[in-house]
Amino acid sequence: MSQAARQEIQTLYRNYLRLVQEWPVDKARPNKDMKQFLTIRVEETFRQPLQDGATLDIAQVKKQYDALERLLANEFKQKYPLSDSLMSPASNPSYYTSLLSSLGAEKDGKKTGLARFFGN
Repeated sequence: MSQAARQEIQTLYRNYLRLVQEWPVDKARPNKDMKQFLTIRVEETFRQPLQDGATLDIAQVKKQYDALERLLANEFKQKYPLSDSLMSPASNPSYYTSLLSSLGAEKDGKKTGLARFFGN
């Protein structure tokens, strides 16, 4: 493996670690938290190939990183905003507001992933 390839892998690894650190904890599903999954996945992706002598598909890893970064930045929420009628169904207009309140959406000043998704 060339020095340039090693440097690129190290940079990607640091970027993934930063992304995982910034990922919000999902208090609604503590046993199936995306942050925990990403932590394990990053370790598997970067450490095992180096130990086993296998190669790392850098293009695929970059593509996955870009997708995760777009999710973290709420790019799709901004591109495809939810309408008020969707967020306040006629059958129960306060459903989502109540749901977010019951989940403690702003406990400790930090919003859960669900609260960030619904924009409250």
